Amino acid sequence: VRAAAAAAAAAMSAAEPVDEDALVILVQRGITPRQRHLVRDVGALLPRARVGDKLPHRAGAEALLDACFLAEGGMRALFLPARFEDEMWLWLVRLPHGPSVRFQVINIHTVAECNFAHALRRVRPPCLLSFDAAFDGAPHLRLIRELLRATFGQPAGAGGTAPAERGFETAISFHYVDERVWLRAYDVVLGEGGRGCAELCERGPRLVLTPQRVLTSALDGAPLWIGDAS
Repeated sequence: VRAAAAAAAAAMSAAEPVDEDALVILVQRGITPRQRHLVRDVGALLPRARVGDKLPHRAGAEALLDACFLAEGGMRALFLPARFEDEMWLWLVRLPHGPSVRFQVINIHTVAECNFAHALRRVRPPCLLSFDAAFDGAPHLRLIRELLRATFGQPAGAGGTAPAERGFETAISFHYVDERVWLRAYDVVLGEGGRGCAELCERGPRLVLTPQRVLTSALDGAPLWIGDAS
């Protein structure tokens, strides 16, 4: 299993870039207003993403593929199902054949709850992604890193102004602490006149994600890794 996870991570890292509009954000019907605000906040960090139709409860891989097709996506999906007001999950899926990872969302602070001064600034891609050294460890963590990078990063060759011309304006950090992934989003603020040292100002949202399982396929398939909290 460790060898399979390592091979999957290496394959994703070496894969060709996908189309810039290939990411689709999907939710289940019946999510709460707070969960809906979180989806909106995460979507704001992904300005090239498309929002698909709401999926029914217990939606499987076939429904996910259909929703991505209708949204004119294809290669990547971020799926946020919720069972109760305080129970939400986050799937990162590489379509059509996987792999995929499921997290339990255990701590949520929406942009409105964080109330940071820079929260209203529009995100312009690409975002600078930062991963701590823990993601270099176990094979399943390397695979999770590649799925996070494929979801939140802008593929090479996508449209828009190159960061070399105007610099990064948004940064997203991922830290793996206490067997959880801690996500924070920042604006990159330059000094007066665009000179001097850049400063990171947090914008929100804040998420804490517990990895539960990594699967070979989209939402199903053989497990590459299963966590203790699954």
